[in-house]
Amino acid sequence: MKILQANEEHFQDIIHVNNFVDYDNPDDFILESIQKWFVEVVMVDNKVIAFSLQQIIWGNTVFLALVKVHPDFQWQQIWTKLVQS
Repeated sequence: MKILQANEEHFQDIIHVNNFVDYDNPDDFILESIQKWFVEVVMVDNKVIAFSLQQIIWGNTVFLALVKVHPDFQWQQIWTKLVQS
């Protein structure tokens, strides 16, 4: 398992994970987040299985805006590893 900063190459894989959850975010929001904010992905076998979106607010405060984990990988403390990275 690797945790990497996301780039536009990860976009379709992030959308795939995003669409598994009951409430999915618009694709353009995800793409804009990759371009403007800090998005991390968790990779297993070269596939994105989870992602997090972090924003800087009030000039210097990190805001964890979103964490999503593919259902097949939930309950494995992946979101904890994302937050700690």
